[in-house]
Amino acid sequence: MSSKLLDLMEAEHGMSRQAARQKLSRSSSPIHKLKGYFQKNQTFVYLQETYKTEAWYYALVDAFSNCARRYYSVIKALEYHHGYLGTKDLPTFTFSPISNLTGHKRIDVVLQDLIDLEVLELDDGGLYTYSNKLAENGRNLNRHKGVELARKVILQQFDDWAKKINLTSFNTGKYNSEFGKFQWGYTSPSYVHPLRRFKRKGKVEPGFILADALIGNITKLDEVSFFIEKTEVLKKQKGIFPFMPFLLVEIVDKDALDALKQKGVMVGFIDKLFGTEYIELIKSLIQVVENAGAILKKNPDRFLDLMKKLSKLVDGKVGNLRGDLFELAVGYFHGQFCNNLDIGKKIFYDGEKREIDVFASYTGELRIAECKGYKNALNRSYVHEWLTTKIPVIRRWALDQEPYRKKDIIFELWCTGGFDESAIELLENHQKSSSKIKIEFFDLDKIMEKAKKLESSKFQEVLEEYYIKADI
Repeated sequence: MSSKLLDLMEAEHGMSRQAARQKLSRSSSPIHKLKGYFQKNQTFVYLQETYKTEAWYYALVDAFSNCARRYYSVIKALEYHHGYLGTKDLPTFTFSPISNLTGHKRIDVVLQDLIDLEVLELDDGGLYTYSNKLAENGRNLNRHKGVELARKVILQQFDDWAKKINLTSFNTGKYNSEFGKFQWGYTSPSYVHPLRRFKRKGKVEPGFILADALIGNITKLDEVSFFIEKTEVLKKQKGIFPFMPFLLVEIVDKDALDALKQKGVMVGFIDKLFGTEYIELIKSLIQVVENAGAILKKNPDRFLDLMKKLSKLVDGKVGNLRGDLFELAVGYFHGQFCNNLDIGKKIFYDGEKREIDVFASYTGELRIAECKGYKNALNRSYVHEWLTTKIPVIRRWALDQEPYRKKDIIFELWCTGGFDESAIELLENHQKSSSKIKIEFFDLDKIMEKAKKLESSKFQEVLEEYYIKADI
């Protein structure tokens, strides 16, 4: 950083601060500077030969940690969540506002800056991850999926808990929503004292409950800083509604816990709040999602038992989970017949990335399934995108792999909400006209027919609970 460099020029070369500053400002190639990202107008100084090398990126991240915490919080959020965060979730784990706030960069600007610097990438599935130049270590897509699904379940449980003690009202909780120009994992108005305010003519205004959950990793001070920073900015805003911040944690170190308490954040240990059986179920959910391919092939009953327990846990609100869990249900079906199974497989081919929901290798064929646990029907636009953008890349990749070249490749589209008429027309026309690319598609009726072939009453019960009875 320029400030450290100026210190060295003074200490080691006996230069005055002014002379050192002038010398640095006049420097030219191979000395280069990166400006506009750091506090107090500091610059990141580097040699041309190091530009965008691995060492350059690590030095840049270190500079962010000391002089640009807004950018650093994004990187720490990705590290904590095993290398990935969705576009809808990531703003929650930063202290950059989602709408204009004087003196603060909006999160969309921060993210674009990091993409332009090639620190971040955004894949075609709507997931942010950090650049390959930083490291592959620590990235685990399936564990990320398990943690994010567990977080949804926990925040839903928190909403239920808050309603039961009259902290909030029914049907008022929102997820990934805005309060004070920042995004929060959970928000809900509250009329309890001292949050509520009495206005003229007896009008009552609510305060707000704000909450989030950090699970699936050891939570340290760096990981909770985003939450503390957001609450501190809120305290300084004029006219802000009263609020009560909650952070739900699994494991947190002493420094982080002390900092949260000092700033008035309510810390809820998940096992103490909801019970030890609850946290064990959450851990099981993460493990099943993370190791879905192996579990669905070797121990499929563990998946069915988990689905049944989750159904009881969320008290009939399984509709919120159906989309996230559907690829596991499809994987369960294929796991009964195929030789090898992979869930959430990532491929990179011809410079393009694709994710495969269910990848099932049989003796003479390869079945590649796209899974949509939606209530609404898929339209023609989605089907066209699947046929023309996703399938061709995956097919070329598969034909280039020795184990799959001689196998028939069948692409499947499973959707519990079915397909509208124009989508069905497109799919049927493709089946008739294309001899190279084989496709099959299944709506809920066909899915239930396939489930009956397994002669598993447990599996049929799970499908009925999550995809027939569930009301989103």
